[in-house]
Amino acid sequence: MANLFTEHIWNIEESYLRVSNKQTASGALGLFDVLGGAKNMLTADDAKWYNQYFTKKLSNNPNVLVLPIFGEMGRSSNELIADLLASAKKDDAYRASVLKINTPGGTADSCSLLADAVNEFRKAKPLLVQTAKCYSAGYFVASQADEIWLENDSSTGIGSISSLIFYENHQRELEQQGISLEIFRAKGGERKALINMYEPLTEETRAILQNQVNMARQEFVGYVKRGRVGKIKNEEVFKGDTYNIKQGLELGLADKVGSLSDAIKRSLQLSKG
Repeated sequence: MANLFTEHIWNIEESYLRVSNKQTASGALGLFDVLGGAKNMLTADDAKWYNQYFTKKLSNNPNVLVLPIFGEMGRSSNELIADLLASAKKDDAYRASVLKINTPGGTADSCSLLADAVNEFRKAKPLLVQTAKCYSAGYFVASQADEIWLENDSSTGIGSISSLIFYENHQRELEQQGISLEIFRAKGGERKALINMYEPLTEETRAILQNQVNMARQEFVGYVKRGRVGKIKNEEVFKGDTYNIKQGLELGLADKVGSLSDAIKRSLQLSKG
């Protein structure tokens, strides 16, 4: 299958399709720019340094690590944040962590990796989320936190629990330009890249895409139910809708309303418990 469709898009904004790879990765406070996306170059000392940097930049308490997840989410940023959480989990300097999330979502690829990192951190220390915008892939990750705090703002939103794939076909565009494109596949490899932007979808390829997006949703819902066990009040939340503060609290998608400072204070309270 074409690699184009191995990353199910969970982003609720179509602008995601026009974003470059560098922008797609969460460049929060220049993290991605500084590291250049080279995860394999992130040593234990690097992780500790960046955690200290974010603590000084975002946290009002040296014992609480605050990590930002801003903008569209992708594998590079998800892996980096997961590494930083793993480092902080072993670091006695930190008693808790807060993820400051402001995202419309991103790709399904690596969301479970970051969600599992959140879950692993929680086994040792409290982890909260404070957010003004937490949709789709962002909520996948946030749902694994001990508590989710919503910023007290009329534009605050949460949810979009489902998956979708944007498929674009450029065949007509090429025809209008007077370009006729044919694809020759090697004998024995006739199924190579059956799904592409230049050939129409068949019943088979449509079924493949539908199955992929269904599987992505199933994984998403499973993680939310695991992370918010006993809190979700209505199965309707899994239909992909987005919710405001009042609705999010009533449906069990979030726990409290408060600022980043409030969430930091609460994380310290939980750490004492």
